[in-house]
Amino acid sequence: MDVIGLKHALNGLKIAVKSEKNLRIHLLISILVTIAAILFPTSPTENIILIVTICIVIFAELINTTIEKIVDLVCIDIIRDSLGKSENNDRAMFIKDVSAGAVLATTLMAVLVGALIFIPKIQSLFVQR
Repeated sequence: MDVIGLKHALNGLKIAVKSEKNLRIHLLISILVTIAAILFPTSPTENIILIVTICIVIFAELINTTIEKIVDLVCIDIIRDSLGKSENNDRAMFIKDVSAGAVLATTLMAVLVGALIFIPKIQSLFVQR
């Protein structure tokens, strides 16, 4: 990636963070998970798993945002007449719903990973030594 490409990529991240509430929520949760990993010491393997999991969720959210914007651009009638039933609207909603479902799937995976890593650490606080 050259300097111009990097500039566009950083601008894309900036635009996404500013415009997408769900991305900001995922980023906030990522920060909280990072704090939890510091407070409850995690192994290098757990850290790698957490980093990869966070990146997968953020990636899915960025791809979902891109897909939604493309669908809106291509199927402008869905914006003008979101209540109307047309084949284009049904297809556009299918694409958007499946894309959002992918984000949900990665988010549920991240919750499971977080639970598997952090619940034993939290439980150990309450176990008598």
